[in-house]
Amino acid sequence: MRKLGIVVVLMACGDDGGRHTPDATPHADGAVDSAADAPVAPVTIAAIRDQQPVMGVHVYFQNADSSVVLATTTDANGIASAVMAPGGYVTAVNPFTLPALGGVQQDELDTFVGVKPGDHLVLKRVFVATTQTMTVTAPLDANMTGFAAYSPCNTTGTQLAPPPSLMLVQGAMSGSMSLNNCGAATDVLVVASNGSASEYVYASNLPVVDQGTLDLSGGTYVAATSRTLMYTNIPAAQSVSFQDNLIDPMGPIFTILNETPAGSAASSTFDVPLFTGASDVLETFFNDRSWSRQILLDWGALGSAYSADVGSRALNDFTGPPAFDPSTKQASVPVDTTTGGAPDFSIFFMTASRSTTRRWQWSVAAPWGANVTLPTVPTDVFDFNIGSGDTVGINGWVTGKVPGGYDAVRSLLLSTSGPQDIAIGNAGMASFVQSQQPLTIARSLRHRWH
Repeated sequence: MRKLGIVVVLMACGDDGGRHTPDATPHADGAVDSAADAPVAPVTIAAIRDQQPVMGVHVYFQNADSSVVLATTTDANGIASAVMAPGGYVTAVNPFTLPALGGVQQDELDTFVGVKPGDHLVLKRVFVATTQTMTVTAPLDANMTGFAAYSPCNTTGTQLAPPPSLMLVQGAMSGSMSLNNCGAATDVLVVASNGSASEYVYASNLPVVDQGTLDLSGGTYVAATSRTLMYTNIPAAQSVSFQDNLIDPMGPIFTILNETPAGSAASSTFDVPLFTGASDVLETFFNDRSWSRQILLDWGALGSAYSADVGSRALNDFTGPPAFDPSTKQASVPVDTTTGGAPDFSIFFMTASRSTTRRWQWSVAAPWGANVTLPTVPTDVFDFNIGSGDTVGINGWVTGKVPGGYDAVRSLLLSTSGPQDIAIGNAGMASFVQSQQPLTIARSLRHRWH
């Protein structure tokens, strides 16, 4: 349904799950052995930076007891693999070079916990942004007072204005739009409004040429559709906020942010451009406790109505901040298991430093457990195993419940930037809980779970 960058990761991570059992070998006396064990599919991991494979990344494949199956590096295709038993760890060291901070060397570790044979794990990130500037033109409607253009390459939009002529009644609106990391073509949505009504014109697959024109001036405006979000069973009769993301075949193109009045039930009605091929990813946020925030994720066809029983989809809430115990190598987060449902997985982001010379980030994806034990990793690159003399903190912890559970999303979790990256398939729903330390929202330097 969606064409986000993370979906490319999913497509690259397919597995036919095939197993092939050799024929049994007969004994001379006519007895037949049972079929030999089927070959075990290897676990692979790929490192991709700016759409290019990263060679030479140190990777440790380890069993659940931290014994090393294989210590290796990624090949020219950015891939490393090993045959290993289920339940172990895969850790990549410095898949993406981090700049020194204040003269202190920075390192990065990414660990997948509870891996299974056949997993195709991916670490994918974009650092380099390419920007092109184009002029957008659209029809003028004298009944409208505001015009803005949007693209999957610019979801924040750019304002359009008429030519500087007081005598102009009919003509084209125009504006300069920056496009980020676009390909050879993009889709464009122009939304016009006057405070009480909205309309839109939409064009797909327009060629992208730096300093060129995205011409929609020959299009015809279509009235927007009224959409109502209805929330019931809201905990503590509080307000809920939401981010409604309209998705076109190239990705997110238009976003609506709003908040409902406080109450046990509340609704919000607004206009949406219901263009052909539009789908929807809706993120709903509410706080049940001071230490965490609940997030509901729904995706599917864009429609005029949506409803959710908020309380029934909540997960176990956090009752305090996450912590790490160097003596047990366990990261933990306290939860209230008497309310909400149990999640499927956790992702958390740690930072550690040793004296004033070394600092590292450690991102972890794991099956759900209030306590997650980190592996004892080899020390050939550096001793990254956090000890009692190190300074350590957990910058963020997110739990989630998704269709298919941890197995369905394990491969992509450390490449996500937020809930909507986990909208897999044509339609579905998921729930998350995110830690909220005072004055900060759970995040690492690169993860932006908002």
